[in-house]
Amino acid sequence: MGEEKTGNKDCHKIKATLVNGKVTYLYYDKASGFLVKSEVVKDPEKNSDSTVLYDDFKKFGDLIYETKQTFVSEDGNQESKIIDLYYNKKISEKDFK
Repeated sequence: MGEEKTGNKDCHKIKATLVNGKVTYLYYDKASGFLVKSEVVKDPEKNSDSTVLYDDFKKFGDLIYETKQTFVSEDGNQESKIIDLYYNKKISEKDFK
C-alpha cells in the first residue's frame, strides 16, 4: 500500500485481507524489518479499528521478539510486557491438561 510513518519510524504499510473479508493493516519498520503496528478493521462503515503497537525488541536465543505490546483504546491504552520467552521447549500432552 505504500509507506507511512508510525511514531518516529518510517514503515512499509501492507493490507492483508483474510478469506472471510476481514482486513488488517500491517506496518513494518523500514530500518529493522520488524512489525511495529497492526490495525484490524472492525467496522469499515464506522471507521472502527483495533490497534496494537509492538516495541522493545529483544533477543531470546536465536529469536528476536517484541517485549512490549500496547493495545490502543479510546478508554485508555493497555500494555503488556514479556519478561521471558521460551520456544521449542520440550513439552508433553500432559502440559495441556
